[in-house]
Amino acid sequence: MTDAGTLIRQVRIAKDMSQQELATKAGLGEATVRRAEVGRGTPSTQTLSALANALGVRLSWLIDPQDRDRVPDAGRRRISRRPPPDRPRPK
Repeated sequence: MTDAGTLIRQVRIAKDMSQQELATKAGLGEATVRRAEVGRGTPSTQTLSALANALGVRLSWLIDPQDRDRVPDAGRRRISRRPPPDRPRPK
């Protein structure tokens, strides 16, 4: 099972954010973000809520395994830079 710290890290990377950028946006220290991502200690609900808000995901998505089936759009990274097949390529 994927833990909240791993999910935080995955979404942060998908959004091309550094730990410092996430910490600033969440109003937390960089060390707090680092500890949450690596699973050192147990982050408070307030900390997880601040991180979820800064990442644009629901708190329940981070902490409820049943809610994780619904991947938030905010956490998806577009892999291909190619336009969809129904749109012409820019010149």
